[in-house]
Amino acid sequence: MEPKPEFAKDEVKGLLESIASTGKFWLDWDKLKSMLSFQLKQVLSEYPEAKMTAEQQNASLGGTFEDLVKRLDEELHAFIEGPPFTLQRICEIILAARSIYPNLSKLALALEKVWKIETSSW
Repeated sequence: MEPKPEFAKDEVKGLLESIASTGKFWLDWDKLKSMLSFQLKQVLSEYPEAKMTAEQQNASLGGTFEDLVKRLDEELHAFIEGPPFTLQRICEIILAARSIYPNLSKLALALEKVWKIETSSW
C-alpha cells in the first residue's frame, strides 16, 4: 500500500522539520493535515510489517496493516477545528520514527498516546 504522491516528499519533510524544531506553521490546517497524513502513510509503509501477510500482521499488530493505517489516519483527521497542541511532537515522531521505534506497533502506540493526550486535555 504505497501512498500516492500528492506532495513533493522534500517539501513535506522540510515543513515537518520546521514544525518539529520551532513548533510554528504557516499553512492552512486542512492542507497541513493532508501533508501530515501523506507523510504518516509514507513512514508506516516503510516498516517491514507493511509487507507481511495478513496472518502475520494480525499476529504482530493485532489487525491488518491497512486497518492500522486507516485508524491512525482517522485519528489525525479527527482534529477538525485546528491542529493539536501536540503538533510539534507529532512531527518529531513522524520524522524520526524508524530510528526511535523499532516496530510498527510501538510507533502506533506513540502516536495514539500523543493524540490521547490532546483529546483528554479538553
